[in-house]
Amino acid sequence: MKISYQDSIVAFVDVLGFSRIVYGSDKSHIEAYFTYVVDDLKGQVGSTGFQYLLISDAIVVSAPNTLTNLTGLVKLLSKIQAKLLSRGILTRGGIASGDLHVDRDSSVVVGPGLIRAYELERAANYPRIIIDRRFIPLYQTGTQRLIAEFGEWLACDDVEKYADGAIYINYPRYVVIHNTFYLNNRMADILAMFKEEYYGNEHFAKYDWLLRHLVIQFTRSLDEGALQSNQTRQTKTKLRKIRDVLPRFSEL
Repeated sequence: MKISYQDSIVAFVDVLGFSRIVYGSDKSHIEAYFTYVVDDLKGQVGSTGFQYLLISDAIVVSAPNTLTNLTGLVKLLSKIQAKLLSRGILTRGGIASGDLHVDRDSSVVVGPGLIRAYELERAANYPRIIIDRRFIPLYQTGTQRLIAEFGEWLACDDVEKYADGAIYINYPRYVVIHNTFYLNNRMADILAMFKEEYYGNEHFAKYDWLLRHLVIQFTRSLDEGALQSNQTRQTKTKLRKIRDVLPRFSEL
């Protein structure tokens, strides 16, 4: 087989606790995962032109290395993390740059870019997707400038307990500001997941990281809403729902 490398952006996203989901007596989570990644996600990725491979509990997405593609991939993965979270599934990953060879016909993906993305996923620690710092000098002049380039889609941890300088996809913000997560009991499902998992010892840090960041975003949205002089009916409804759910998350 001839290997032809291309300078690429590579995302490696892993499902946390996948073996527990597979072996669990409740099949709803594993069914929700594969229904989403096979149907909904495949359609979303297909519309972007990105390369996409599903490897059991891992999702690999790649594209030529451009700022436009990096922006599109960050937005796509934010939606993926948020939607899987609303189904009780946590994900962790890394987005890296580097050479990559993809052969969809033989399901072969190989190259330094994939290894780098995998290593970033291992280093992510919490349910977040972190960004290769090599993107900073490539597309901007500093960390904060790169974050600003992406608006609210990226963040650098400001929770002192977890602050490590890593840039990550700010999907807790996406969950909080989009009305879809307040419909069909999605937010209630997320809260139920915390009530079931948060008091365990083995994975406490992962759930605590996510809980703290969701609470920060709930609070921020309420503060921003209070500053709006002409709130739409939709905004008022969402703020009312945030005021309802925030104490339930905060008291965990």
